[in-house]
Amino acid sequence: MRLFRALVIFAALMATSAATHGGHGGPGPAYAAPLLRVTFGTIEAPPLSMRESGGALRGYLGQYLAALEQRSSLRFDVRFFDNLAALKQAVDRAEVDVAGPLMQTANPVVHALFTRPLERLPIVLVSGPLGPSLPVSSASLAGKRVGVLQAGTIDGFVELGAGVRYVGFDGDVDALEALEHGRVDFVAMEENRAVYYIEKLGLSRFSLPGRLPFHFEPALAVRADRPALFSDLTRAIQSLHPDERTAIRDSWLEPAEGRWYQRGAVVAAFGASALLLLTSVLFAARFWANSRAHKARLVVSERMHRALASSISDIVTLHAADGAILFASPSVVGLTGHDPESLKGMRFIDLLHPDDKPAMVQAAKAMNRGLEQRTTLRLRCRNGEYRFFECIGKLFNAGKRGEFVVVSRDVTEETRVLGELHAAQERFRYLAYHDARTGLANRGGLMARIQEVLATPSGETRLLSLLYLDIDNLKTVNDLRGYAAGDEVIDALAQRLKAVTDGHCELARLGGDEFGALVWHNEPGELENLAAMMMRACAQPVELGDSALYLTASVGIARYPHDGNNGEELLAAAGIALHAAKSAGRNLWRYFDSEAGRRATDRALSLQNMRSAFERGEFVLHYQPKVALGTGEVVGYEALLRWNTPSGMQGAGELIAAAEQSGFVVTLGEWVTREAARQSLAWRRGGMRCSIAVNVSAMQLHDDRLVAALRELTARDPDLPGSLVLELTETTIATDVERAKRAVGEIAAMGFAMHIDDFGTGYSSLARISRLPVSALKIDRTFVAGTPANGDACEIVKAVVALARALRLEVIAEGVETRDQVRFLHASGCEQAQGFYFGAAMVPQAALAYWHECRGRMRTARASHAVAYEG
Repeated sequence: MRLFRALVIFAALMATSAATHGGHGGPGPAYAAPLLRVTFGTIEAPPLSMRESGGALRGYLGQYLAALEQRSSLRFDVRFFDNLAALKQAVDRAEVDVAGPLMQTANPVVHALFTRPLERLPIVLVSGPLGPSLPVSSASLAGKRVGVLQAGTIDGFVELGAGVRYVGFDGDVDALEALEHGRVDFVAMEENRAVYYIEKLGLSRFSLPGRLPFHFEPALAVRADRPALFSDLTRAIQSLHPDERTAIRDSWLEPAEGRWYQRGAVVAAFGASALLLLTSVLFAARFWANSRAHKARLVVSERMHRALASSISDIVTLHAADGAILFASPSVVGLTGHDPESLKGMRFIDLLHPDDKPAMVQAAKAMNRGLEQRTTLRLRCRNGEYRFFECIGKLFNAGKRGEFVVVSRDVTEETRVLGELHAAQERFRYLAYHDARTGLANRGGLMARIQEVLATPSGETRLLSLLYLDIDNLKTVNDLRGYAAGDEVIDALAQRLKAVTDGHCELARLGGDEFGALVWHNEPGELENLAAMMMRACAQPVELGDSALYLTASVGIARYPHDGNNGEELLAAAGIALHAAKSAGRNLWRYFDSEAGRRATDRALSLQNMRSAFERGEFVLHYQPKVALGTGEVVGYEALLRWNTPSGMQGAGELIAAAEQSGFVVTLGEWVTREAARQSLAWRRGGMRCSIAVNVSAMQLHDDRLVAALRELTARDPDLPGSLVLELTETTIATDVERAKRAVGEIAAMGFAMHIDDFGTGYSSLARISRLPVSALKIDRTFVAGTPANGDACEIVKAVVALARALRLEVIAEGVETRDQVRFLHASGCEQAQGFYFGAAMVPQAALAYWHECRGRMRTARASHAVAYEG
């Protein structure tokens, strides 16, 4: 039977020797059918499929496809893929017509037609150097890490029971490497591939401790849209004679139980031969023992000599007066690759890097004066590489003949580490003074530069100033679109500022959205021009995805030495000037003013005591009237926070900003809500019925205490929901939309009305506003201020009014200051307005008197109208 099998294998090999995949040049089939070129995809999976150096396919599949070509009109153009996942994707994407070796599994499913399995291969557990070599069953794998091959071989159909931890790998090499280093306990793979790696690649420390109750049944997968090709391929497979299939299998996939070391009879014969060999070895050992005594002294002597020579890890060379090498220690081979004998007669300087030869000449001169020299030099190795050596040279034999000895220690790794350390130190030094994102100097770098300039007399007659620029409302971009979008904006603005300030100043990034510019100038006008250039650069639209973002910037200016004597003082002064620019309306520049600085300092000190001031009851509410434009009637008030400081009443703008930064805004906002509710009840008891609006911040809306406080107040005063209005900004709604929507829904369910404040300045979508239970939109004062003279402002106001009507919402205009604005707003359809034209924020008593006064005017006007009508 073995002879017959050998003959079949020989015949199959002869039949397929002319066909090599990747370019078949043998004869075609016996019939004259036209050839059909087929793209065949595969992976390297020895011994099933292997790639030759030229790219051709060999192994089991190579011989199998060659046999199919002999019996059909099919011709296979082979493409290799990196792993099974890529191969399966290639089938699904129609990049190949046929692929193998594959099998259909659930991880992932391949949309293809599969032939009958080519083979049925057992699956085994592979154990590494740290694992067991004794038999292991699948029942004993609980808690073990088993590597499986993903995308079509093992992963997807092997189930070893509960407790087994599967680790997926793209290829055999990755899995075996993980097994080698103990990252997994076993790897499950086909037995023939496992034996291939163990035997062919010399993985002698690996073993096969057990088989699994599964078999790998590789097949050929044909694209689902090629049924005709599937039929041709199936007919070609069926035409293969069983003996030919067996021959192909035995050539590459010899069963493990058929190997010589697992056959019982041969093992017995091997044992007998081993016993005979052992007997011969015993006789030879006796003879060797008799002769060993005669050679012992010689062996010991030679061993000592070799140990002494090899124990010198450094290179020791003895040189003549002209530098020629007389002796080189054996260690030179391991360190440089040079043979000690080949170095004799060469000069030491000939082995040096050209750049190091001058240092060697200077060292030789010093040695001739009797001085020991220590120098780091680069020596050329046999392969042409230069390595660093620390060379210690001194005269030999008292210098009678000018000979000298050099001990060279390899310091290449130390030099590399020191070089990397130096580079890291330079990198750290750079990062300490530069912004990692933009490459500009950071705050520390700018302060160091200012200190350097001020400490170095340069004879410069020009003036020195510092500009402090801040991007307005960038925090809103971060809140609405995420910090990644904010980073894109910073990148774009930094590039613009670099371009417009190049040659005019030294630019730095001081913080998230803050930039500084150190400027030499002759007159203030240059500072103002530079500030205007920087602001214009920031005002240009920033493309962010599919939309354009419009931002502005504010600039503060501080001059040396008038506003500060060092960098920190200049930066503080410029910051105060920047704050003044923002307070004046933003998109402005301002010089530092000493009086403003004093006020800012006082204000900062006061804000530090904000909590104490709250406890002392220094916060009060003033009320600004809202007027119906059609009748002049006061229809409501807006509660505005004021701080009664020793230096006078202070507005709430800075107070709210400080409270938001410290988190105190939630407590402060709850107090405002409760105080407004108390005032509403007092006014209603006095006969005054009009609503009071309070502002709600994003932090307060997202805090559960707001809803709880409103429930408590409603329980005490059931009429409160009809008299208290909550004003929310677009930003408040757009921040954490789901949570805001939930809170707004609960508030609306209690009956409280809600208005959208500062409409037009945020980023909320109309769809979101239309789904919220709000009753009015408040047009921001920045749009109202331009009416009626500015055509664009007028169109914006009209658009907001039209939008409100479409959403069935009321419109309230803020910041109304002139009669012309009142006429325009009324003609445009705006129902209500508030602003200095009607009255500033008032204390409660004044607000009550104003309400009565307006009602009196209305009664008088109605009476006059009635008399005129009757007459």
